[in-house]
Amino acid sequence: MHYSSLLLHRRGIKLVTDTTKNIIDKAKIQYKLSEGKHKYYAHNYRGALTIYREVISIDKDNPKAQYGIAECQYSLKNFELAKTHH
Repeated sequence: MHYSSLLLHRRGIKLVTDTTKNIIDKAKIQYKLSEGKHKYYAHNYRGALTIYREVISIDKDNPKAQYGIAECQYSLKNFELAKTHH
């Protein structure tokens, strides 16, 4: 363990190490967010909604995906559902 990591560990601070899976998931999320945005701007709200839900399945607290879902629901006139994701 690296010396600075050891000091942080002793102080009770959790360290997060990026694993290959984490790096791949982050790249996948970025790609999916971009894909969702393109579908949204093409007025394919249902397609974008599906993409944003895929992101949520990987990272349930992703704010960009939550906001994307809210935008899609609003555009589909599902106003109450839009409120739950905004």
